[in-house]
Amino acid sequence: MTDKLKFAFNPAETAKSFHFDHVHTFSREQLTLHQQPTWELSYVIIGQGIRILGDRTERFSQGEVVLVPPNMPHHWAYDEKLCDSEGKIKNITLTFTDSLLKHTKPIFSGFADSITTVQKNINALSFKGHTLGRLQTLMQKALTQSEAEQTITLLEILLVLSSQEAADVIGRPVVENEATKRLQRIYMYVMNNYNKMITLDEVAKHVSMDKSRLCVFFKKMTGKTLFAFLAEYRIELACDMLLKTNKSVAEICFESGFDDIPYFNRTFKKMRGITPTEYRKTAG
Repeated sequence: MTDKLKFAFNPAETAKSFHFDHVHTFSREQLTLHQQPTWELSYVIIGQGIRILGDRTERFSQGEVVLVPPNMPHHWAYDEKLCDSEGKIKNITLTFTDSLLKHTKPIFSGFADSITTVQKNINALSFKGHTLGRLQTLMQKALTQSEAEQTITLLEILLVLSSQEAADVIGRPVVENEATKRLQRIYMYVMNNYNKMITLDEVAKHVSMDKSRLCVFFKKMTGKTLFAFLAEYRIELACDMLLKTNKSVAEICFESGFDDIPYFNRTFKKMRGITPTEYRKTAG
């Protein structure tokens, strides 16, 4: 790992049992795929991109608050296009040890059930609704507090985290093996290059496989071809832009990686059952 990265703080390696960190850095300075023995709660304030959480690789957007359990492989790859006036992304990361949870229960018995609920969780969670808003507020508040005040805020956060009915599972534990790592590298390559011409040769070279073996491997692991996955991913991004931007269908076509508008329209209708224009009107 890279020691210079500000947000790579690990309380398990210090006398501290938790740490709030205001991350304000360039997207290229994020950690690569890694894991640590601590819990991690991340609030994305400015930025979007692709994340790996355990067995799942998908897009993320700003505003999300995500809980990552200990020893789950994870990686946040931010797009360079969405940043602040300094060209940086921004998030708040809370890291805390399992030992803190263990020793807090007998001291604050009223928190025992809530802490036990958090401890039993083995999945990565993304919160929603009132729970999401409460976590956003608490994490923002912690940035201006003393360490003593942050301790109280941490206890409030643990109470909120126990409300897991207001959360979606966005990653599950995965057995780390070479096949899984290789599949994740393929996903990351596609997702980082979806708006360019992607060839089988390039992907095969990226993961050190020959083309025929790559095709068989990807189909076996996912049940679909590499280019079917690429098309689905591009259409997913197009849907997101149709809902969240005022860009024209032509702009979205090219920004999502297609180089031909009629083909984009045909592919979109085949996958979604309606045209991009109809999708925007219906969803709106």
